[in-house]
Amino acid sequence: MPPTTYPEVVTIGETMVLVTPTVPEALETAELFRLETSGAESNVAMHLAALGFRSGSHDARHAQARSD
Repeated sequence: MPPTTYPEVVTIGETMVLVTPTVPEALETAELFRLETSGAESNVAMHLAALGFRSGSHDARHAQARSD
């Protein structure tokens, strides 16, 4: 069995989705959108991973939903 690798850093918070039009225009008239991961905790985890750290993110709302 291979050894388990744990994250060096775990962030806890809400992952959000940033929705922006592909061209500069009002949301009401836009037809195409770009979706990107957003949220401070998720951004930190992604940038740390890009720097070579083993990182992970946990959404606190997910834990609440499962405990109900």
